[in-house]
Amino acid sequence: MTNFPGRIKPVALALAVAIIFIIAYLATVQTAVPGNGATDPSQGTSWFTPGDDRLQTVVGKIDKNAGTITSAAAPGMLVYGPYLPMPAGRYAVTWIGSAQASSAPRFDVASMETGVITSANATLAASPARTRLQTLAFTLSRPVKGAEFRVEVAASDALTVESIEVRPIHD
Repeated sequence: MTNFPGRIKPVALALAVAIIFIIAYLATVQTAVPGNGATDPSQGTSWFTPGDDRLQTVVGKIDKNAGTITSAAAPGMLVYGPYLPMPAGRYAVTWIGSAQASSAPRFDVASMETGVITSANATLAASPARTRLQTLAFTLSRPVKGAEFRVEVAASDALTVESIEVRPIHD
């Protein structure tokens, strides 16, 4: 048994190296779970939540604990960001949330390089349950450095955004 301590050192070292490699690998894997904030939607679905500092508001209230951005009876940009670099391709973006009263927000996709890429005005009935507020399909003919997914509200709109889902469209 005198050799036991000498044998355990190489095994412990090998185990430690294996654990480090596993941790390094897991740190590079992006899984499609709500709030993953993945940085390349062309590789799969990415979700962005108000807990992600890349989503901002001008006229709303961010509640990071609840994971929401809620309108505050003021007109303007309820949600903007995350200024995502995206390769050329076809995509769809969906805003998830609820309308506490009938609302008519404007949803759009824009980039710093091109301005508004696509937009739609929506008419939402009051629906306190979590639902899809709007989905827009769009095509990027070239890569962009700062894509954002925005919601503009009127003072009368009562809207809560819980997450934004961006996914590639494969033909």
